[in-house]
Amino acid sequence: MVYDWDEKPELNITPLVDVMLVLLAIMMVIAPNIVYEELINLPQGSAKKELSEKKPVHITINKEGQAVLISADKSLDYGLVMSVLAAVKQAGFSEVSLATNG
Repeated sequence: MVYDWDEKPELNITPLVDVMLVLLAIMMVIAPNIVYEELINLPQGSAKKELSEKKPVHITINKEGQAVLISADKSLDYGLVMSVLAAVKQAGFSEVSLATNG
């Protein structure tokens, strides 16, 4: 058996590229489904009110005092939502987002 010591061994990177492409495809499928939510500690209320028949508008504010998200029912009159946006802007919040499904 004679070995040719002058030849350099070649590194086959095809399996590595295949694995990396599969991992990339998995990340591309999973990444849009990740939801980023900031945990908010809500204060406890002592008085209990009866809920009205009107659809609520939810405003989420983080601990730094910045309005992060406004959620409103899709059947709600968006004139009311615009009034809420104007009030939030008047209160000095600059980073405001409207929540959507999808």
